[in-house]
Amino acid sequence: MKTLIVEFQTSGHYPEYLKHVLAKINKKDKSNEFIFFLTPFLKDHLTIFENTPVYNSIHFFDKNLAVEYANFANTKQMANFILEQIFNIKKHFQFNHVLTKLIHQNKD
Repeated sequence: MKTLIVEFQTSGHYPEYLKHVLAKINKKDKSNEFIFFLTPFLKDHLTIFENTPVYNSIHFFDKNLAVEYANFANTKQMANFILEQIFNIKKHFQFNHVLTKLIHQNKD
């Protein structure tokens, strides 16, 4: 079984949490069980993994998609957008499960 992890979020503690998850997957040699599609804005946070097996499982969305995601006005738009990205990824990669999260931040 393979799990797709989709993440556009970069705020708060998320980059540190993601590094922890990647380190555990890498240590347990389970990177072949995951596909990561991440916002390119997380790339600088993950340089410590560049020469590790888990980095081969990481793909970065186009920067334009990350900017589009950041500008949605509501959670429904975000959810529809992420679902569309998952279907696009499914055209090129096989996976059995998907993990993602939605965080809607008010833009006051």
